Amino acid sequence: KTSLARGAIIWATFYGHRLYAILIASTDDIARDQLLDPIKSALENNDELLADFPEFCFPIRCLERIAHRCRGQTYHGQPTAIVWKDDQIVLPYLDGFPASGAIIRAAGLTGSKLRGPSHARPDGTIVRPSIALIDDPSTDESAVSPTQNSYRERIIMRAVIGMAGPADSCWMWRAWRPGGSTCRPTSSMSAI
Repeated sequence: KTSLARGAIIWATFYGHRLYAILIASTDDIARDQLLDPIKSALENNDELLADFPEFCFPIRCLERIAHRCRGQTYHGQPTAIVWKDDQIVLPYLDGFPASGAIIRAAGLTGSKLRGPSHARPDGTIVRPSIALIDDPSTDESAVSPTQNSYRERIIMRAVIGMAGPADSCWMWRAWRPGGSTCRPTSSMSAI
C-alpha cells in the first residue's frame, strides 16, 4: 500500500495535478525515512523516472547529493530554486512545465510541522497542501489506546483536512495495516 501511495504522490505532483503534497506518518522521522526518502532516491537513481521527467530528475541529479548547490543552480540563466532538505523537496522552477516548483514534504502526525503548512513561490504566490498521504499514523503504543486513537483521529479531521485553507479541501490517501490504525474511513475525506 505504501509503495502505491508514494507512486500516486509522484504521479499527482509530477504531472502537475497537485502542487503541494504532504506525507504524514506517526512521527517526523518515520515520515521522512519511509515516505520521503524513497521518493528522493527515485529522483536521484531511477532511470525510468529520469526518462519520463528529465526536467526534474536531471537538475536534481546534478546536485550530486550536495544540497547547498541548490542555491547556485540555474537553467537558461534563471535560478531553478530547488529545495532539497531532510523533510522537503521543491522541484525545479522551469517555465512551461505544469509541475514546476511542486512541493513534497514529510511530517509526523503529532509533530509541530503539521499545522498551517504553506510555501512561498519565487513569484510571491503562496501554496498550501492539496494532497496528503497518511501512512500508519499510529505508533505501536497509540494503536492500543482508545484515547490516543481519538486524539489522532481529531488531528486528521481538523488539521489535515483543513491544510488546503478555508476555500479548498485537501485530497487524502490513507494506507494502513488493518486494525493497527486510528483511522476510520469517513464521508468527509476524499481519496484518490
